[in-house]
Amino acid sequence: MNLKSAQIISTGTFKPQRLGWSKPNSEFTQWVNEDETIQIWKVQIWMGMDIMGRGDYWFRLIRNSDESLLGLNNWDHYSEPSGANDNVMIYDYAPNYFEIKKDDSIGLYYGTKRWNPIWPFVMRGDISVTIWYTEVP
Repeated sequence: MNLKSAQIISTGTFKPQRLGWSKPNSEFTQWVNEDETIQIWKVQIWMGMDIMGRGDYWFRLIRNSDESLLGLNNWDHYSEPSGANDNVMIYDYAPNYFEIKKDDSIGLYYGTKRWNPIWPFVMRGDISVTIWYTEVP
């Protein structure tokens, strides 16, 4: 087995929704497998937030073809500073794997909602998805 890795999604910085009782709205991005079928053995998801950012922060990572869940998190980010591993999730599927066929895709639904509508003046999130995979011969 020749294990490989790749960062497949990086949202870049995104703004939160405003504080309030409205239903949270998720943003969406995806990665499309343009190569041959792969088997995903492990996923790491990093969730970054500006210093002093306070709010609810979430994501849902799925295989789009059947909506199988690869990862899920709902993080109440109210403490500062966060611990070294508070914002890193690792999903290890071994001895099983998720198969992603050519032209199939992985979707990321994500978002954050502010706790304080005034402070900090700027609050942004950022999510990165890295996979460890093997190619199917």
